[in-house]
Amino acid sequence: MIKDDWCGSMKNLKIYLVGFGNIGVGFAKILAKKAEAYRERYGLNILLTGISFAEGSYVSGKGIPLDEAIGYATARKLQKHKLYTNESFDDVIGKVDADILVEATPTNIDSGQPGLKHINAAFDRGMHVVTSNKSIVVDFHKLVECAEKAGLEFKYEATVGGGIPIFSMYRQCLQSQDVISIRGILNGTTNYILTRMYEDGLSFDSALQQAKEMGIAEANSSYDVDGIDSTAKLVILSNAILGTNHRYKDVKREGIANISLEAIQMAKKHGFAIRLIGQSDGRHLVVKPRLVSVRSPLNVGGTLNALEFETELLDTLTIVGKGAGSIESSSAVMSDVISIGSRC
Repeated sequence: MIKDDWCGSMKNLKIYLVGFGNIGVGFAKILAKKAEAYRERYGLNILLTGISFAEGSYVSGKGIPLDEAIGYATARKLQKHKLYTNESFDDVIGKVDADILVEATPTNIDSGQPGLKHINAAFDRGMHVVTSNKSIVVDFHKLVECAEKAGLEFKYEATVGGGIPIFSMYRQCLQSQDVISIRGILNGTTNYILTRMYEDGLSFDSALQQAKEMGIAEANSSYDVDGIDSTAKLVILSNAILGTNHRYKDVKREGIANISLEAIQMAKKHGFAIRLIGQSDGRHLVVKPRLVSVRSPLNVGGTLNALEFETELLDTLTIVGKGAGSIESSSAVMSDVISIGSRC
């Protein structure tokens, strides 16, 4: 853990990164670009002392050279790096010198693995945890409880909304009141498809194909278009902000695959757009396509996300921003890391 006697001086903040795909590499790129700024601005000398990925690991107590690691990852030649070993996470977690685990492996909302195993092992080692992995939806409250009992930080800004500072805003700006309900667009891919249907008259299949060609939808797009991604995010939002104890199965879910171009055009004719909206009032959680007025703050286009908070004192508060992308999500991960490192 970060030592208290580091306060007031430069801190060596050591990171063990698990998952070296888009978000993990994006995190390394941000650190390579901004490391000096973080030293000057926050007094944090952030070092990657471990990286684990499917094929093996890199470990160095002095810090892994970032440009080299990024280069080998980009070239898909991770095993060619001089620090490469075939050790897995299970081998490395017991010996790596790190203050924070950054968990950036792919989401598995069925079992939560291997993400949950990584997070729990880090808590057992006395490490704080920052994650972009929506697998936390499987056992959210237990993870929060484990962190609290161990006196550790558990942060997950990047799990919802990409680079939009949803949880940070809630913790820092809405302490004086309760949030009554949350509703909004939680998936950039589905929003892009619906935007192209609305603005360009594309069919669902054509808009989906365009999203795939742009790299914003997976070859197996059901995770997005069937509302699975939005559902996982809604549960995390509801549990973290509204204090509920819901699970994925508690959400009524409907995707956008059955929305016709005719329905889009009819809505447009009457001053509405169709958006995939996730909504929770703390009791009922629903993800489904809904009519949204073209004048509504939730009527955002492209891959943007938009979240509307009904609050006790401020009425309605809406936050809009880029909800997808490796750099956007990686920036949220880095913000969580800096938040932990800045606290003595």
